Amino acid sequence: MMGGMEAMKRGVPEIDGLPAELEWVNEPAEWSYGGGRLEIAAPGKTDWFRSPTDGAVAEAAPLLLFKAAREFRLTARVATAMEGTWDAGALMVFADKENWGKLAFEKSAYMEPTIVSVVTRGVSDDCNAQVVEAGGAWLRIG
Repeated sequence: MMGGMEAMKRGVPEIDGLPAELEWVNEPAEWSYGGGRLEIAAPGKTDWFRSPTDGAVAEAAPLLLFKAAREFRLTARVATAMEGTWDAGALMVFADKENWGKLAFEKSAYMEPTIVSVVTRGVSDDCNAQVVEAGGAWLRIG
């Protein structure tokens, strides 16, 4: 069980306040939802990144998507165990596999919990921001 909530392996959660039906791109290893808290367990060695240096493409991490209205704002407290370098939890704006943006709470190459943004238009361009306290960070897209 994840966080004391019953873990599920199939289907999608129903989350109050989101404007449309949810669908997975790459189902997670497990997920659970309860008490306003969504937990997603991604398989190891998964990510979303299109390397500008060697062209490597990673697009295997689970995404839970909804079709947003023209204008929207999504705010969430994102936390992750950060066991290894680049372990992250993120909010994404996703047009297609070659065009998306990601705002993440991530364990950096310096082994510090960091806010990171990634903009992908064919290739990814990432930028590390400030180091934050381990445990979680409030993120907002919109």
